Amino acid sequence: MTWVQKSRGILIWAGAEARALLARQRRRLRQVAANLERQLRRLNKARAVHEITHHLAYASGIHSRYSANPRWLVEGLAMYFEAMEGRRWAGPGRLDPQRLARARKRSLAATGPALERIVEDDGLFREGGARMAEAYDSAWALFYYLARKRHDRLFDY
Repeated sequence: MTWVQKSRGILIWAGAEARALLARQRRRLRQVAANLERQLRRLNKARAVHEITHHLAYASGIHSRYSANPRWLVEGLAMYFEAMEGRRWAGPGRLDPQRLARARKRSLAATGPALERIVEDDGLFREGGARMAEAYDSAWALFYYLARKRHDRLFDY
């Protein structure tokens, strides 16, 4: 191992070992960057589907433009359509394993908002940060359950 003194008192590790380590670190950084890029593309597609679902729900009259819509219902419906499988859209009503895992974890740990609060208080969706993410996950879980188990009653609502 060779250390070389550079200006301003900085020591630099030089030699074959240093070059090999640097090459490994560069490969690893390229892998991390490629993974982040894939995740970003997936997130952008999911977000686009989510926002398009909002637009279609209002344009088609599922949601009313002229009265308050329960936020759990508005967001739950949009998230019902946004599930991705890898980089591809999975289609409506597909289970989102990541969202399900987060909802289960909070449910088992008794953290996060109770479903009653989601239904009663739209303000949870405006809190920001982790609380808002919990509200969205809970809205998705409630909508997913109702769509699967109480379909007729959900759509009568």
